[in-house]
Amino acid sequence: VAQFIGIRCQSPQQDLVHDLINSGQRFPESRWDVHNSVSQHGIAVVWTAEAFQSQTGKYVSVADTGLHLRIHGAGPASAWNITQGSDQTNIGKGQRAAFVSAACAGFGEATMGVTVTFNTSHTAIPTAGQYRTQLIGTIVAP
Repeated sequence: VAQFIGIRCQSPQQDLVHDLINSGQRFPESRWDVHNSVSQHGIAVVWTAEAFQSQTGKYVSVADTGLHLRIHGAGPASAWNITQGSDQTNIGKGQRAAFVSAACAGFGEATMGVTVTFNTSHTAIPTAGQYRTQLIGTIVAP
């Protein structure tokens, strides 16, 4: 039996058309499988995403990105904890990346769900364009 540490996203790339009514547009939750059969001291898993960005010629438009993390299933369940459950970029204050994280205290595996939200000001409609961000999952082992 091979030992490994791994992370894999089950969900494909996602697209969403803004409804121009609500300031927050939520994407479907993406599912991630995480496995640790190498580090007895556990692992941490961090998901990051930068602010949404749209570029038309020399003009760049941005929108805040929100992240939310939950555990769907884990083994052993008592070994897994969410260490940062929600975060959001704040372009106005210079915070251009958001992150959420979970940790496992030993060997284990889990299925996690990460929800991404496209957030604009409550008083403004976003500038027209195709906005993009990338959700990246990273494992950190001691």
